[in-house]
Amino acid sequence: MRIKNLSLLYRDLIHEVNLDLGLYIESINVNKVESSVLRNYNHGISWKYQTVEKDLLEIKLMEKEKRILAYPSPDMKYMVVLFDRNSQYHPHPNNLVVFYANGEEKQVVKVPELISDRAIKNSNNPFGVDKEGSFENIWWHKKENEKKMAVDIHFAWENTETREFDPETGQFGSLISVSGRF
Repeated sequence: MRIKNLSLLYRDLIHEVNLDLGLYIESINVNKVESSVLRNYNHGISWKYQTVEKDLLEIKLMEKEKRILAYPSPDMKYMVVLFDRNSQYHPHPNNLVVFYANGEEKQVVKVPELISDRAIKNSNNPFGVDKEGSFENIWWHKKENEKKMAVDIHFAWENTETREFDPETGQFGSLISVSGRF
């Protein structure tokens, strides 16, 4: 089973997404690039997958008044979904979920131990905010001409640790970058 089509549900609008572009899916429309601000009003996500019998079936995830971001794995076998921090279904720190293409929940992913020097310094700060981190974004990045999943983990007010993520195993890999104030 592979993911075929992806739609973002913004209040009363449905935006179809071209998965071949490999850009920020939250902000892409087949016909034009939309403002990424739209993703903040996203109430749901839907995708279609092809069954063994070649039927095209649709999966929908909705949560009223909560942000939902989603990105398919580069091999299109999984949908990685980032629920709102205050989601009633998957709240922080367990708000990153990997789904099979057919919509079955594969794995709930917890925020990993942060590994950047900046995050380690913050963990020793008794007044540090969001020491354990929280998921901020999901996307693809290229490494040695291969598409990989990446997850941004927000910590200490305005800092972000970006890590490789394997949706097959649910494990976080190497550090891609660290950004923010300090």
